[in-house]
Amino acid sequence: MKVLRKRTLAALIAAICQQTGALAATEQTLPDVIATTQRDALDERKDANAQKIVYDRKELERYNEMTVGDVLRKLPGVVFGGGPGETKDVSLRGLDKGYTQVLINGGRTLGGGAERAMEMDVLPADLIERIEIIRNPTADQSVDGIGGTINIVLREIPARAGGSFRAGINQIEGVARPQLSANYSNGAGDFSYLLNGSAVESSQVQAKHKDNQGFTAGGARSKWELEDENKQTGVRELSFAPRLRWNLGGGDTLLLEPLLLKQEQHTDTRNDKSKYATPATGTGLAGNGFTTTSEDKEKEVYRLQGEWLRHLPLGELQVRLSAQQATESKDQLQQEYSAANALTKTTIAPGSKEDRESALAAKWSAALGGHLLGVGAETSWRDREDSKTTTENGKAKASSLGDKFNISEKRLVLWVQDEWHLNPEHVLTPGLHREEITTQSVDGAGAERDGTIQFLAPSLHYLWQVTPATNFRASVAKSVRPPKFDDLSNVVIAATGANSSTNADKSGNADLRPESAIGYEIGVEHFLPNRAGLVAVNLFQRDIEDMVQKTTTLESNGRWVERPYNAGDGRIWGVEMDFRVAMDTFGAPGLTLLGNHSLLHSSITNANGVTAKVKNQPGYVSNLGFDYDLRSWGITFGANYNVRGELLQEDSATKHQTEATTERLDVFVAKRLDRNFTLRLSASNALDGAKDKETLEYYSPGALKTATREYTKSAPVYYLTLEGKW
Repeated sequence: MKVLRKRTLAALIAAICQQTGALAATEQTLPDVIATTQRDALDERKDANAQKIVYDRKELERYNEMTVGDVLRKLPGVVFGGGPGETKDVSLRGLDKGYTQVLINGGRTLGGGAERAMEMDVLPADLIERIEIIRNPTADQSVDGIGGTINIVLREIPARAGGSFRAGINQIEGVARPQLSANYSNGAGDFSYLLNGSAVESSQVQAKHKDNQGFTAGGARSKWELEDENKQTGVRELSFAPRLRWNLGGGDTLLLEPLLLKQEQHTDTRNDKSKYATPATGTGLAGNGFTTTSEDKEKEVYRLQGEWLRHLPLGELQVRLSAQQATESKDQLQQEYSAANALTKTTIAPGSKEDRESALAAKWSAALGGHLLGVGAETSWRDREDSKTTTENGKAKASSLGDKFNISEKRLVLWVQDEWHLNPEHVLTPGLHREEITTQSVDGAGAERDGTIQFLAPSLHYLWQVTPATNFRASVAKSVRPPKFDDLSNVVIAATGANSSTNADKSGNADLRPESAIGYEIGVEHFLPNRAGLVAVNLFQRDIEDMVQKTTTLESNGRWVERPYNAGDGRIWGVEMDFRVAMDTFGAPGLTLLGNHSLLHSSITNANGVTAKVKNQPGYVSNLGFDYDLRSWGITFGANYNVRGELLQEDSATKHQTEATTERLDVFVAKRLDRNFTLRLSASNALDGAKDKETLEYYSPGALKTATREYTKSAPVYYLTLEGKW
């Protein structure tokens, strides 16, 4: 695909504005909004004034997914880091996870690391009403997500009293664990409520084989070592997300939204090592010791959010107040044994993290003629404390960058936006978002640093309803990503072994500037007759300034050090296609086809003028699925196939690192026992998903120094559940 240039897109949007400006000569009124309980993901997507993809409760229930990460994997352009089957670190469009913003009910939620991003494996899918992928921010939204924003909307209070439950087991490698979720809604007079919670036990099993070979400058193999690692993780999760609503009269409402997430993990890992006595010929393989690791981790997230909606003589006022806290404690014990099975090293590494935030936001909006005006302000205060100590054989070890870090952050946001209905077919949404972030931090060496970031982020969104079934969309918006917390630390951690360009010390950079991007989007959505689905295509581009990349340099003290730098300017572009088609009208009743395909490209030019692809971005991400409803039998079955293209993690004259294409298959079958009960059997990761990573290091171009291959495989998970409602 041809790269979309700034001037081309700017000219297009300018032409759109010129074309539609004449339509505003006659005053228009906003279309009436009709409340209905029949709205679904198609309605939400079709009527939105800004581009977004919506995945609703019906889709969430199809595959009986356990976490929100399992659901996200099926959406356009979504990639996960970590081992196969892991769903903790999510990224959009193949960028690093820090470029993806995750919100819950439109607000930031704690529980992540230095990236400021929430980890996806802590939120159960049963708590969710819908998921929205917002491609470009509007002025009333946070602008941290350069790659895009994922907004997770928790279960809402339904119009009718009632409840539902899902009870069952999940099984991996013959070990079964229970899971239970339930919700109930009711009300009396002006008060209504939803009680919603879940309790889940699960497990993960991974096996990794590592082959590491070393060569002399003359090309002879001088080292050949093997490692076989087996890891088993047991997880317990408890979650509670009720909603309480009071109608105060005159259309005013008060909404309270508590949230509790608690997760406990225990992981046992054993790594057996062996090596060849004669590497050149690959003979004399013998054991070379082993390592065992035991880790206990506990995460907790508490949030209480209150929202008051007040109707005024002109417009309405919305006030939101929230307080939240996230904690994480971890204890790790690692023991290393020699080839003679003698204990040689014991490492103990306890650590804790605590994150607290309070926020106050207000928004006024009013319909004036053909305009829906909005003005808002938000202020928040956040404090984070990280602490970790490491001892080896009873002696304290030097701290790493993020081991001890205290930071406080204050944000002040002001925004203004106009949703301008030029006529019933054309909507223009300009806006301006201003943000000021003030930080105070103390790193592991006791160094203090204060800083302030101020920026303006304009946005412009355009919707043209070409026909009642076809939308044309275009947008341009600015987004800004502050530096990671521990990237600002100048603590230097010495490399283990001889210091070199390929075994460098590691440190941060207190002079990092925030990354900023101008994002362009152009898309077309066509909605099929009789609510049979949609077909959509979207072109996107991000022009990023001051993009951060880690670079290894020889510093004045004569040591090689890897630090993050504002390496230069980057560009990310691509095409995203998605579809959902109910085949009833095409002669195949009960069959629904759905899928998406994202083509991803990028380049970053550093200060030395060298241009390369952004690290860890695949060339493509695809999903293809179906479900088939045998209505006469009361049976529904389906499958989803996910494939992610090869990753180029690093490419230079001295190092080439790639990760091969990955595949994943999820399948399910559901039997309706009666109108209220359904029995469901599903398999997640049915293909035993694997990751294959290869690292080649060179003395000089063409002269191989080391060759390392890591092959990691995870086991499939099977679910059997009974679902009921009343």
